Amino acid sequence: MFRLEARRRGVDFHRAGTDWTGDPAVQRAASEIWKEYGNAPFNRYVFGRLWPDQAEAKARDLIAAWTRARPDLVIAECSDLGAHLAAKALDLPVHAADNGLGPVLLDLWDTDVAPALTPLYEQYGQDTPALPPLLTPAPVQWFYETPPSRAHAVRRTVATFRTTLPKRLERTRSPLARSFT
Repeated sequence: MFRLEARRRGVDFHRAGTDWTGDPAVQRAASEIWKEYGNAPFNRYVFGRLWPDQAEAKARDLIAAWTRARPDLVIAECSDLGAHLAAKALDLPVHAADNGLGPVLLDLWDTDVAPALTPLYEQYGQDTPALPPLLTPAPVQWFYETPPSRAHAVRRTVATFRTTLPKRLERTRSPLARSFT
């Protein structure tokens, strides 16, 4: 999706990092935790342990790549913790694109994610981990009952007619936000 949007705007796009989520062992471990313990422990495992553990290798790879070919801007999925760290370590502008996991990530940030990332951030001489500014599909109310202060709504370019909240959803909280709690 990012590649198409970058090309459409005449901007170079370079894929970075690895696709570790496709690793069968990773998928199996996460699936076993979800089946055994349910959604909340699964979210704590993935966001508070698995992804922070994977962030070190991703940050190392990206720092090496971005030192050779420095990007002007980094837009990484909100769950791509290694890309956030690499951009911060190289003092690059970075935005976290909400891939639908933003509500869960924000909910677990202070209790699980930031504490797990702190030693890695210290290793790279960085301050306390903080989620970069969040790019969220518009309207923000579809994803967040109370939008985070650092959220920036981005209009959908494919379906411009979906930028207003339907009347039937104005009264209710986002089903997406509920599914991850």
